Amino acid sequence: MRLSDKVKNIQKTFFALGTANTISLRYLESKEAEIIECLNECKAYVLSMDDRLSVFKEDSEISRVNHSAGEHPVEVSEDTFRIIERAIYFSRLSEGAFDITSGVLSRLWSIGKRQEYIPDDSKIKEAQKLISWESIKMYTKPYRIALEKHGQSIDLGGIAKGYAADKTKSILIQHGITDALINFGGTVISVDQGNDNNETPRNVGIQSPYDKMSSFGTLFIKDAAVVTSGVYEKYFMKNGIRYHHILHPKTGYPADAGLISATLIGNSAMDLDALATIFILLGLEKGMSVLKDCKADGIFITGAGEIFITEGIRDRFTIDKPGEKEGAERVGYSYEQ
Repeated sequence: MRLSDKVKNIQKTFFALGTANTISLRYLESKEAEIIECLNECKAYVLSMDDRLSVFKEDSEISRVNHSAGEHPVEVSEDTFRIIERAIYFSRLSEGAFDITSGVLSRLWSIGKRQEYIPDDSKIKEAQKLISWESIKMYTKPYRIALEKHGQSIDLGGIAKGYAADKTKSILIQHGITDALINFGGTVISVDQGNDNNETPRNVGIQSPYDKMSSFGTLFIKDAAVVTSGVYEKYFMKNGIRYHHILHPKTGYPADAGLISATLIGNSAMDLDALATIFILLGLEKGMSVLKDCKADGIFITGAGEIFITEGIRDRFTIDKPGEKEGAERVGYSYEQ
């Protein structure tokens, strides 16, 4: 390092996997060319993930698997194989609540695309017949994926973004970058490894479920991933009922397990992606039973406005302001795992 070397900041933002993706980092001015090359590599990798995993691209690996459902296996990359493999793990752990074959149900409801559309029960039941994580067949040498029934489809929207963020962290570290922040549409990873400049934990605002433009609390993290899932992201109101986009494959309807927001903190953004969704699907008590098998902590908000915090992060989270839900009292709790 030269004595005149300045520490600079850089940020790269690009669109992929259905969201805006931002990588922010600090670097030495003398390393600028290498840093730009590294950021371009990160972008290229995530874009390649989008090409392989998007259900909206006809030639993606996932689309080819879906088009071949009930017929034959399709060769896929190791990345795609590993994501599906991990998704099946969480399907088994959640007893089928988390299921990447439930995309057929999401397309039926099309929440966020159709206005106040509630499918008929008969259509929901038909869709449910095609939902079964156990019908996914996996083969190696080469990596191949198959679906047993015609009409079945895989959608990795609930786990792929976390995997891409984890891989991006790995690329940064391979290039010697130890001070960075990855934010892929709310899936956040703090990279803080052995750098004297980042002894102080980073402040991450947790989005308020009552106001998308503000946070309700601040989490202090270092070298960790944070993922939030909530019923306020995509929804419509009809007859006083909120119909949101997190659908339970067992009922065919939006999850109604008592939680409106689940924030998970741990080492693997991919795992946290799945866990956050699982908590919304199963609720606090059943979600905690799943969490016992995973190294993670959480912050959870109920429909009544109560906040539950796992013991491991109690001293690293502060509530910024009281709740805004009329008639509800915000109370802080510590939840023993």
